[in-house]
Amino acid sequence: MRPLRYVSSSTLDAVVAGLTAGDRLLAGGTDLLPLLKADLVHTTQLVDIKRAPLSGAIQRTPGGLRIGALATLAAIADSPLLDGPCSLLRQAARQTATVQIRNRATLGGNLLQRPRCWYYRNSRSDCWLKGGQGCPAVEGHHEHHAIFDDSPCRAAHPSDLAGCLLALDAAVVLYGLAGERSVSLHDFFRAPDSERRRETILGNDEIITAVDIPALPAGTVSIYLKAMDRKAWAFALVGMGIVLHRTGTTLDTVHIAATGLAQVPRRLAYCEQALAGTTAADVHIDAALQVLGRGASPLPGNAYKLDLARGLLERGLRSL
Repeated sequence: MRPLRYVSSSTLDAVVAGLTAGDRLLAGGTDLLPLLKADLVHTTQLVDIKRAPLSGAIQRTPGGLRIGALATLAAIADSPLLDGPCSLLRQAARQTATVQIRNRATLGGNLLQRPRCWYYRNSRSDCWLKGGQGCPAVEGHHEHHAIFDDSPCRAAHPSDLAGCLLALDAAVVLYGLAGERSVSLHDFFRAPDSERRRETILGNDEIITAVDIPALPAGTVSIYLKAMDRKAWAFALVGMGIVLHRTGTTLDTVHIAATGLAQVPRRLAYCEQALAGTTAADVHIDAALQVLGRGASPLPGNAYKLDLARGLLERGLRSL
């Protein structure tokens, strides 16, 4: 047993100051507690941040919408403010985990959760992401892993909401010892490298306080589709978030983001380019499907994800 203190904090400055001393922050705890039990995360003090001045509200702002970091997945699934252009967020939240977990898990924690790779989660595995020499999934069991080799790690990002927010051009609001800053989701998520063996650029003294979604043109529609290896309570083999706006029959804006394909949520830029400015005709949809796998390097056991992703993309585009 490791000695562990539990405290709560009422100020953000105290929270971020504690991070530099090795504190771990507790909100919903749906990822942190399993990591502690598996002996993958070590700390001497848990700081409950639910009493800190952090918001869980979902509210309109002059620039669009703001979702507080402590918003639960259940609140996101139920919020009428997320109808219309942001409805893919509600769809994704409803398909995440179980009712009990959605009632506890928070948006901030969902974006920061660590990979669900069985090698990473096994404390006895010599995993690159934990400081090992290589990724054991490459020569081992990798059917759930990334098909893009953007990193020495082949674990796929597990968050459904992250891909949806990326498709919405959202930004995260961060608070640290240097104050507050806003970072686009596109820049916030980065594939792990030798200098930073984690999936985000979050500073060691920073926390997520909110997520901002810009206002979208009237008539924007969206969808989230998720393929799982069982009907419920599973992480996405592939998740596909699509945000689309058109004038008449012309597609003005097409944002497509996938989870389950790479180490971080990935915008499918080649697919977007094949569709933007065109009509939603079969020939253009087929062109988008053909370029979906450009740059991919599937492993022997997960090449099926390309066909799975193409199927979800086609279904989503035709639905919208």
